[in-house]
Amino acid sequence: MLLQVLYVSLDPAMRARIRGVASPGETKRLGRAIPRRLDWDEVRLAVMAHLVQQKFARHPRLADQLIGTYPHELQEGNRWGDVFFGVDLRTGRGCNHLGKILERVREDLILRAEVEHGRQDRRRDGHAQLILARTYAQKGLRE
Repeated sequence: MLLQVLYVSLDPAMRARIRGVASPGETKRLGRAIPRRLDWDEVRLAVMAHLVQQKFARHPRLADQLIGTYPHELQEGNRWGDVFFGVDLRTGRGCNHLGKILERVREDLILRAEVEHGRQDRRRDGHAQLILARTYAQKGLRE
């Protein structure tokens, strides 16, 4: 949430203020009170995609968990009415852009693992083998 809010405002003073916030809830409240970037509607999908890619690039355990969700559709279900990035669970309506972004990032992670380990046969039933291969590679072992 913090990084999203940082992208909302281009004002350096406001960004500094946001960095000092102690809790996610306070960050969200502050984010609602500041003026949005004028181009936010045009850039928000790219910003979210960038943030999600960075998250999984920095956290291999989370990346492995995301890979483990294949081949299921991912949905950002919520009860607070976010119908742009998610799906409102009360109504079943929403664009689910975050779910779609997660699926694209998952596909990129799987493809990257296949290329790194010479597995370009596009089989997805072996996502656990990809995780195991990454573990072996990190430890310098052979499969």
